[in-house]
Amino acid sequence: MVKMRPQISHDDRFAILDLVSIYGHMLDSGEIEAWIDLFTLDAIYTLPTRSLEGREAIREWIVGLVALRDPSIQTRHHTTNTVLFPEDEDRVLGRSMLFMTAQPRGPASGEAIPLRVAEDERARLTLTGLYGDVFTRTSEGWRFQSRRADVDFAFDPKFAELVRS
Repeated sequence: MVKMRPQISHDDRFAILDLVSIYGHMLDSGEIEAWIDLFTLDAIYTLPTRSLEGREAIREWIVGLVALRDPSIQTRHHTTNTVLFPEDEDRVLGRSMLFMTAQPRGPASGEAIPLRVAEDERARLTLTGLYGDVFTRTSEGWRFQSRRADVDFAFDPKFAELVRS
């Protein structure tokens, strides 16, 4: 007999997709405490060169990373093509594609939507990769139990230094 894979409700699917989206918004806006609250207390965050265990280790790493940002540059995490694989009603595996851009803060000109942008004011693709996630239902809602960032290519050599530090 073939075992049927558990189904995920529409409400849970949207809650998990919101979690994935909020992750990028909080990180790019510098809302570190709101970002760290997206993880369970015992979450594991895996980078290409190391693994961080628990919210405190993740917080320490991200605070150090954010401190190195050039304040005149705005990053944007774009997460797309998220697929979800429910294991049971409280645990879901996920896979998403990632690309990150960086650009000068604020509009490139006085226009509300800049139509002509100088070369040095354009958004630059800084890295691409994949996220592998384990989402778990908590009393506060869905959270990241683990997140693995597999980087395909980082265009900025500083990125390699940042994930190793």
